[in-house]
Amino acid sequence: MSGSGHFLVCFVVLAAAVAMSEPLAAQEQCSSRACKCSMHCCSQRNCSGQVCKDCVIECFNGTSTSDARYSLLLSRCRTLSGQKLERLQSK
Repeated sequence: MSGSGHFLVCFVVLAAAVAMSEPLAAQEQCSSRACKCSMHCCSQRNCSGQVCKDCVIECFNGTSTSDARYSLLLSRCRTLSGQKLERLQSK
């Protein structure tokens, strides 16, 4: 890998680590309901992947956390987001 390519990979990993390590500070800066739901589901301003997007939709619609489907989506989304961060940090 070229020097600039290695730098880019390191920068992306560092940016992802910072974004995931500061969920509370970022959540405090969210003003919209969609942003708050995104932070709740995947600890990022914009969730990716269908499971996490479904979680944000359920949160936005005001689904109760005691709802089994929403709880499953929330748990799965957090797991996927954690795995994504682990993959980025291991590279």
